[in-house]
Amino acid sequence: MKNKTLNTFVMLVVFALVCCVPMLGIAAEQQAAGSPEGKMSPFHKCFNPVEMKAFFMQLNLTDAQKTALQALKTSTETATQPLRDQISAQRAAIAATLLADTIDTAKADAQVQALLPLVTQMTQQIAQAKQQEAQILTPEQRKLVLDKITALSACKAENQGSFGPFGHHMLFNYLFDMR
Repeated sequence: MKNKTLNTFVMLVVFALVCCVPMLGIAAEQQAAGSPEGKMSPFHKCFNPVEMKAFFMQLNLTDAQKTALQALKTSTETATQPLRDQISAQRAAIAATLLADTIDTAKADAQVQALLPLVTQMTQQIAQAKQQEAQILTPEQRKLVLDKITALSACKAENQGSFGPFGHHMLFNYLFDMR
């Protein structure tokens, strides 16, 4: 349970650090396009950019913490880039096999089996980064993040457990794929 909480916690910290500004841009684009707030996706209801920015400010990260988190993000991206490229290529190969005129299930199964060790390696590298991220925060900051995770989980449940195209399980991958 401790590792699961830690993993979720770090995901939220990275989200707050990396996504606040892009998410504000998305919200501005939606507003400019005339998207009424009542028609926001479940993802945007739960991950409201304004609330996330306020939360980020509430964490009151020091400059040293911000620098350490950014350095960790950069080093993790650099370290995982070869694996991300391999995973992307393998997923594309699987898609091509599954969407061919004639589906070769044996080939698709072999491709999936080749993907699994890559995903395991990626998971291990990200888990190590999440542990390092947790160590950067103070106990008080970790408590705030845990409280936010609880609130986000409740929001997800209220919205039928769906965050649209982002999906809760894909959020961390989305963050690391951002450039």
